[in-house]
Amino acid sequence: MANNKQLLARFSTDMKIRGMSTNTQECYMRYATKFLEHANRTTNEELSEIEAREFILHMLREDKVCTATLNAYNAAIRLFFAATLNRTLNYLQIPRFKTKKTLPEILTRDETQLLINGCANVKHKAFFMLAYGSGLRISEIAALRVKDIDSKAMRVFVKDGKGGKDRYTILSNECLCVLREYWTIYRPKHPEGWLFLVTYRQTHITTAGIANENPLAFIGVKV
Repeated sequence: MANNKQLLARFSTDMKIRGMSTNTQECYMRYATKFLEHANRTTNEELSEIEAREFILHMLREDKVCTATLNAYNAAIRLFFAATLNRTLNYLQIPRFKTKKTLPEILTRDETQLLINGCANVKHKAFFMLAYGSGLRISEIAALRVKDIDSKAMRVFVKDGKGGKDRYTILSNECLCVLREYWTIYRPKHPEGWLFLVTYRQTHITTAGIANENPLAFIGVKV
């Protein structure tokens, strides 16, 4: 009978062979780990809808988790049971929560310009303009390579974006000017061609690194 460590290793493999994004894999792994710790069963044969329901209710009542996060826990548990334990659940016993959809607050053009102008650091300004001007997620900005900036066609290539899909997006003249200024000052050089590097230049910057450098610039920007 597999122990929790073995089950989680198998779960990791199950997610990889489905081509799930790195962020989703990391989140689901945390959720499955927390579920197994809460269930505290000696064998996986004892796991059922009962443990799943108790766990979801615990997260709702005790940890006060929001409905969107509860649904993410729900999805992770369902995948864990179906793929890793090869066990069919009665999904009516662990339904998804209805989430209230609200329209996002949109910054005016003047407000956006004030935020951009408020970035004293040219690297922070480049982050901001790629997010708001080219519509990139923070994770997509972090993983940009120098060759992804196509100044001739005025576009940005995004590799493995949301859903693992490649795409092109627009590159404005203003953003290109800021990126050229950034290049002149920072001169990022790396064998893999990353555009934005960590402090010691071993690899590209992370999403957390971007947020820590300039958190105010990314209010409302998706990861």
